[in-house]
Amino acid sequence: MRLTAASGCETMPTSILMENTAITNIQVARVQRILKKLAQVKATHIPDKKSSPDQFQLVPPLSEAEVQAFEAEHRIRLPEDYRAFLIHAGNGGAGPIYGLYSLDKYNDFADWVEDEIPDDFLARPCPLSPGMPQTPDWREPFGDTSPYQGTLTLGSRGCTFETQLIVAGPYAGRVIYVDADEHAPPYFVREPDFLAWYERWLDELMLGYNQLQFGYGPGGGELELWQILDDPQADGELKGEAAAAFWRLPRLSDETIRRFPTLLESSSAEVRSNTLIVARKFKLKSLAPHAIVVLDDVSADVRKQAVYTMEMLAPQRWVEPVRKLLWEDPDRHVASTAFYQLKKARALIKPDLLRIVTTAPPHLCRAHAIDAGWWGAADAPMLIKHLEDEEQHVQYRALVALQRLHIRSRLPAIINLLSHEAVNDITNIILKLQGKSGQAATVPVLLKWARCGDDLSRLAAMDALAKIGDERAIPIAQRMLREERPPMQKKEKSTHGKTIAALVRASLEQSPNPRLRALAR
Repeated sequence: MRLTAASGCETMPTSILMENTAITNIQVARVQRILKKLAQVKATHIPDKKSSPDQFQLVPPLSEAEVQAFEAEHRIRLPEDYRAFLIHAGNGGAGPIYGLYSLDKYNDFADWVEDEIPDDFLARPCPLSPGMPQTPDWREPFGDTSPYQGTLTLGSRGCTFETQLIVAGPYAGRVIYVDADEHAPPYFVREPDFLAWYERWLDELMLGYNQLQFGYGPGGGELELWQILDDPQADGELKGEAAAAFWRLPRLSDETIRRFPTLLESSSAEVRSNTLIVARKFKLKSLAPHAIVVLDDVSADVRKQAVYTMEMLAPQRWVEPVRKLLWEDPDRHVASTAFYQLKKARALIKPDLLRIVTTAPPHLCRAHAIDAGWWGAADAPMLIKHLEDEEQHVQYRALVALQRLHIRSRLPAIINLLSHEAVNDITNIILKLQGKSGQAATVPVLLKWARCGDDLSRLAAMDALAKIGDERAIPIAQRMLREERPPMQKKEKSTHGKTIAALVRASLEQSPNPRLRALAR
């Protein structure tokens, strides 16, 4: 349940809100400069297939009276620069990512994330600040106060991501990026106000910058980014964002390429990590020798990025150093990254896979190692052993590998597993797989599950029995065909839209046995 906005806040007197404060000439001049740049972008920008014909078209502006009416209704004064844009440029339309919303969609994000929206939601001071902790529990300090009060929606950034403008509180005028799923805290863009953010968008379009992560990190080009990175007073977060910002540039100068490896010596792990990401985008092979060194970096994220970078930039030298990480790195994410990249490159050999399957800890992807293996009949005992593994995914992969081998000796182990296995998702998959095997030896245990399992297990067992075509399933099928209710799993509500009868009927229709098919009519 979402927290609602806090009550009892102070609002400004209507007399102050309605005071006829003229928009400054400076704001109007800024808007006029923006309109000229927008016209230039519209004339020169080459649209891609996904672009809308009116991508750079603004909606007609609002009148001063219309803006004042909105402000009076919500007891606020909009930030002066945004106000100038609405009156002298447009009420939405052309803008970053998917464009700007019109003012009447101000509550788009709040409608999405708040259970209740009080009438004075926009007037309540927004509690967010640029220095707030970037941690999963970032909401806790706000208690019952909505972190989004005092903000209006500027536009969508796709999926659950939107752009908000703070209109009340200490940081009124600032643009923030928010996520309805709250996987990350709100992000304050570096620009001081709406117009600066909007103009940056136009400037970067004219310079051919990548727009995928527009607004993150500092603006500017190579010169400005190096000034930040060379500044001993700049904090690690800003320097990390500056290093990442090279990614948006259309190309790097020779001087930047020459200097780039030195960033791997930075004291900031974020700088080192982002340097490796940028190196991959621009395929900076000169950085490969330095990337080998940071495979031993103290930061797990840097080591992980080094794995990806080494694979791309040093295809002849990366396998053995990365294989070493597979066995020796203490961080599970680094070890897993090493495994998947080696697997993708077909650089894992059978001894590697056997070692992972038989001796490695769970985080080294034992299930995927089994799935990737080139197993033969001699490996059947090992695979059968893993049918009893503590991890369900390992059980499942071992079963699939055994099915591929078509070894009859696997059946007793599978039957034994199903005879005492507790109900879980993997059990149901194992039950259904028996139908593909077509082995009559599994029928007794399938009949047991069809009678006594929970609804999903009964359905899985019946599906397998129908595929095998064993007529001993007929009495059970007849009973299940009378169950006109959705299937339910133990301790849970209905998990399916169709009834048990309909699902059984669908399984019977696919049976090779005409007597079973006849039941479905």
